[in-house]
Amino acid sequence: MNPFSQVICHLQPVKIKATKIWLHRAEGPSDLCVEKTFQGDDCWKQADVQLDTWAQTAPKSGGYDKTDFKVKFADGEDYCGRFDLQHPDVPNRESSLADHIAHFILFCAGHYRPPGMSEEKYEKLMKTDRFKHDIDDFIEFWNTYEIPSPYTARRTKRYLDKH
Repeated sequence: MNPFSQVICHLQPVKIKATKIWLHRAEGPSDLCVEKTFQGDDCWKQADVQLDTWAQTAPKSGGYDKTDFKVKFADGEDYCGRFDLQHPDVPNRESSLADHIAHFILFCAGHYRPPGMSEEKYEKLMKTDRFKHDIDDFIEFWNTYEIPSPYTARRTKRYLDKH
């Protein structure tokens, strides 16, 4: 382990936390296609509990139900997207909103390659106009806002151990 890891961690600026998360299940049983809002320090956990509840009625076939989300951060910044809600029996599903966001941001920033994508295909994609101009924006977002993902903690530890 790098002896400076703890020092580096302490020098990192405090990231801006989420204050509210809004979810809208857009597909699935009509009585479950509703909006839910979660606020406070545990809004991420509350949102994941709701997603886990809704996942019980998502397709077991490997498909998904679209779920829109908006994360509001303490400085007023909004991060919006779509979460593909999958049944718990579906292998390799994303069950955490924070993991979903972390994977997407790190992918767009050029720091995460999905397991099923070759290194060559990933590098080629990162050089396209869609990504090469936005990489700095995604890195800035990642460095500014707190995304409390277990994946985030593992990735940060691996990075610090290597450098």
